[in-house]
Amino acid sequence: MKYLDQIKSPQLETRLSIKPYVKCPISEWMKAEILMWAKAVKSNPKYLTDSVFLVEAVAVIKRANFMCTGFHLTDAQILSSLVQLNADPKRGRLLQVGTGEGKSTIVSVIAIVHALKGKKVDIITSSPVLAERDAKEKAGLYKMFDLSCADNDDKSIYVL
Repeated sequence: MKYLDQIKSPQLETRLSIKPYVKCPISEWMKAEILMWAKAVKSNPKYLTDSVFLVEAVAVIKRANFMCTGFHLTDAQILSSLVQLNADPKRGRLLQVGTGEGKSTIVSVIAIVHALKGKKVDIITSSPVLAERDAKEKAGLYKMFDLSCADNDDKSIYVL
């Protein structure tokens, strides 16, 4: 719960080298600060192994998500993201998230963190409708971190 409280704190500040240029807490950042932060994270791999990185990363994603959607990440979305991101990479972790809890948003948070770490991320769904919807809805969020997204629904109708 302490991570949740830190992420939701309106006074949380960055620890990166951009701090002299960004004099306000993460909760007040605009697109320029988020892009500057993302570039600093991508260029400093040592920072990514820090245990405090996840708190800061989720707080920045929380701010970006609010700017794109007008909604704050819910506690369930934050905690689900942290549980998955703290999983043992050799064993993984399975989450069960109820209908309407924001699985697409949780997946986006996890994808952004992994992409910032330099990993290639593919999100797979069995629903072409959701793939297209989420790619369109989340494009602005990914762009705030200098990331891109697309769906691969070819929109063809196959008749057997």
